[in-house]
Amino acid sequence: MIRFSGLGVRNLRSLKYLDTVALKPINILVGKNSAGKSTFARLLPLLRQSSEKRKQSPVLWWGRLVDYGTFDDAYSSLSNDGFIDISVSFEVSHLIFLARRAYWRETDTQLLEAGIIKATFRLGKEGDDGKTILRELRLNVFGVEIALTFSNTHVTNIAVDGTALEIPSNIRLAWIQGQLMPLLRPVNVAPMPQVALSDESLFTPRRVSRFGTANVRQAVSKFVHGNTQEDRVDEIADRLPIAPIASLLEYCKTFPSSTVTWKSIVSQTTTQSPSLRRLHAAVIVYKLDLILSLLDDSAQRNLAEVGFP
Repeated sequence: MIRFSGLGVRNLRSLKYLDTVALKPINILVGKNSAGKSTFARLLPLLRQSSEKRKQSPVLWWGRLVDYGTFDDAYSSLSNDGFIDISVSFEVSHLIFLARRAYWRETDTQLLEAGIIKATFRLGKEGDDGKTILRELRLNVFGVEIALTFSNTHVTNIAVDGTALEIPSNIRLAWIQGQLMPLLRPVNVAPMPQVALSDESLFTPRRVSRFGTANVRQAVSKFVHGNTQEDRVDEIADRLPIAPIASLLEYCKTFPSSTVTWKSIVSQTTTQSPSLRRLHAAVIVYKLDLILSLLDDSAQRNLAEVGFP
């Protein structure tokens, strides 16, 4: 289960900065006049109306539920950096399996204590009409910090825990706006090799390059025998879940069809081991497009259940 668990905001109307506020069945807002109570209370309606319409940015400032006006109207007069940040926290109570090859066990749902995924949208404006655009998305996925910088059509930069990752020349990280989250659409831009037309060339599967493949292969290779085939390494990466690092380690200890080498290395691994920390981050980046799709679906479902007078 994935549900909204908190909201935060920066540079919105009178709210120069409000750290994440936990959402409970009942939230009571107390403050002086013009302190920002109404601004915060309208955040959920803003996100709900935004999730109901096709748009080019994460938010729709005006609609059937609330009307913030334009970006300039919504932007705080207390700031001068030109950005509005909106943060949404998701509480995850089950192990997330985003395997590219379906595989899971009933017992795996018992391995995860509730964890938090936090998404922060950095919004700016563009053009004479002041159109709101997504400049940056910052994610904290179970402790792994990911920052993506956007142009109108593709991701221009990506960093993990403060370290920039190189986007391979054969991959273009295109994106489209979902209901709330930006959705990645990795595109293989490498030219197709010229081959003679034959049954083999027509029906042999062609592997599509994915962002993060090289990093996750390198991370998995630290836990397997040096002679392990690349396809087997890919299969392991596919089956590893998105989880807090302690839950990932517990899963690795009971990994299906694991080898003697895998069991030996994992038995000596702790949550502080550099090899596990690299594996944790690499799996998250490798499945980032799937994570964003899952969060977008969860956001739409959560917002649809929110009622307003």
